[in-house]
Amino acid sequence: MALLPLLVALSAPAAAQQVESMLPVMDDLGTLITKLEGDGFQITDMTLGIAFEGAAPTVVPVPVGQDDNVMMVAVGDKDRIEDLDLLVYDDRGQLVGQDDMTDNTPIVGFQALRSGLYEAQVVVARSKAEYSGGFFTMVTSYPIGQMPISTASTWQIARTAVELLELEGYQVYHGEWETVMEEGAAGFLLPLEAGRLCRAVAVGSPERAKKVRLHVVDGYDQAIGEGEHDGIYSVVDFFSTGDPNTMFVVQASKLKRKITDTHAVVIVACK
Repeated sequence: MALLPLLVALSAPAAAQQVESMLPVMDDLGTLITKLEGDGFQITDMTLGIAFEGAAPTVVPVPVGQDDNVMMVAVGDKDRIEDLDLLVYDDRGQLVGQDDMTDNTPIVGFQALRSGLYEAQVVVARSKAEYSGGFFTMVTSYPIGQMPISTASTWQIARTAVELLELEGYQVYHGEWETVMEEGAAGFLLPLEAGRLCRAVAVGSPERAKKVRLHVVDGYDQAIGEGEHDGIYSVVDFFSTGDPNTMFVVQASKLKRKITDTHAVVIVACK
């Protein structure tokens, strides 16, 4: 769904001009990363987003391989959300797991019967009285029985990016974790309200990447903006067109020696 002005949807009218911070959810994500990696889980996907009570679920597509043992964990914004639920469907629309307990941290584990693009649905079952939704983060991970490739350093840089964006008056709407092969690309679609001044920041893993580059493309495959090479950072400033098919594509143009892929985070914010 298109992203409405955040404060109209989430906050009391008195706070209508305030930028709402995603940093508390980013901090929860850092705690979750530490816990999962400490328990031997490899994190492969991450999403930061917004979910609304009484609205259609916020959908997170996740590629899954046959026979994979998968654990998905979501964490809701504790300042705005009291009860967050998580439902996961396979590529045929069959429910494979759900957590609708009355808490803010739903967990769904399952073994995939087949490969495909699965769908995680994040649902705000109850938000706090003065709000109608809030931020959330969700990660997908796999038990590997050995030391995982850590995402902690990349998370720390991404957190700093969120903090700087908010200090400059940008409202952060979305974050996406992508795995990219060298000279390959990965991306996601994100609808944005038209006419907004936006900034997207891509951050590559400091342990795995040397250069990443971010592109913003409209639904007609026309470039809206392109970041310059600047090591593991790439920044694109652009005006949103309202196109529901706005795509954010991150490329790994150079990785470190003997590294075949990297994870990268893309943060999207608008004024």
